[in-house]
Amino acid sequence: MPDSSAWSATRSLSVRINGSRACLCRERVRDRNRTKPEGIYWGDVSDALLDEVNKYFQPPTHDEGFTIVEHVAAQMSGGSR
Repeated sequence: MPDSSAWSATRSLSVRINGSRACLCRERVRDRNRTKPEGIYWGDVSDALLDEVNKYFQPPTHDEGFTIVEHVAAQMSGGSR
């Protein structure tokens, strides 16, 4: 366990999560695959890869001592944000 000062600093972090549904996440990845924006595109991400990676993510909880700020994104329209 870290010393108390490091632990306090870690526990005081705010965590911002996107409360978007999985379908919106998938839509954004497909849009990035199609448009290949400079600086955030490193290659196509398939639905299978997205599913494989996303199964490891869990939203943070207040029990972990974080300040949680949830952002709910609007549905994309026309393939752009």
